[in-house]
Amino acid sequence: MFVILASISDNSYSINSIYLGGFNDFFWLLILMFAGILFLGMFVTFGFSVAQGMNDLKQEFIDKQIELNNELESKVN
Repeated sequence: MFVILASISDNSYSINSIYLGGFNDFFWLLILMFAGILFLGMFVTFGFSVAQGMNDLKQEFIDKQIELNNELESKVN
């Protein structure tokens, strides 16, 4: 929960500090970096997944072509 501590002086408002739930700036820096790494890692992992799927399809196509080629060669001989 974020709480803004404000002070009133001469009919103007100024924000003194933002209460971050008892955690210091170093902790929030670590948390944000960790969250950023996980967020970017999600896209990298998805990219690897798509690449692996394409390689599997390519290998399946090559295996099918080899099988058809062997069948044709056996019919010709």
